[in-house]
Amino acid sequence: MIKKVSTIVIVIFTMTALAGAGERTQAAACSHERLAALRHIATPAVYALAKAGCAANGNDAALGLLEEAMRMAAPDARTFGMLQSIYWPTVEDTHQGLRAASFFRSLTVEHPNDPEVLAAAGNALGMALPELNAAGAPPAVAARWSAQAQSDYAKALKIDPDNFSARLGQAIFLSYIPGRLSECNRQFEKLLTLRTRYPNRHYPWGMVYVQWARAASRNGQPERARQILEKGRATVPGDPVLAHATIH
Repeated sequence: MIKKVSTIVIVIFTMTALAGAGERTQAAACSHERLAALRHIATPAVYALAKAGCAANGNDAALGLLEEAMRMAAPDARTFGMLQSIYWPTVEDTHQGLRAASFFRSLTVEHPNDPEVLAAAGNALGMALPELNAAGAPPAVAARWSAQAQSDYAKALKIDPDNFSARLGQAIFLSYIPGRLSECNRQFEKLLTLRTRYPNRHYPWGMVYVQWARAASRNGQPERARQILEKGRATVPGDPVLAHATIH
């Protein structure tokens, strides 16, 4: 059964910095407000692991504790999403993308038909590609990882065509592949239809417009990027991410 949630807290980290990256530190991710919100939706055991992971201050132990929390929470989309929003800044700060990719791949073995897990695995592979290339891995390995990420997104969307995490992850991923901009644009357009179809789901629409604009800019369309931002600001007035967004 596909899990439907009315409110989800999720942060997508792929191969590009999200809006507000200056605040994306472990301290911000482990804020009192974030942990308090997690406490309301997580089981006591999962909350205890997340709190201990935050206290471990960004080392291997912190990642291990957060990974165990996510492993336990995977069936609960809301808790799993919020744990990711704590986990990814630590991964970024410690340059542990390869570790994250390995962890989420193992999680897909345990939950092969969970769209949120599949989306997270695709995001992790995309995020780890720069580290993989820096390590001197053969191009064929990176090509396999790229194909696996796209397969993860496709499988997630086959299970749940309206899955926000997979749709956004796939759209961003495609923006980095030469010749796939048209498909990338279609994914962003499909993603934004969810706003009217599911008005009670509080997805980060401002961030979606920012990522779409950055995708256009990366592909040599600065004017299109500007138009997307303007449309976003008109559609989601007052959104703080859009208000402070820059295109790079």
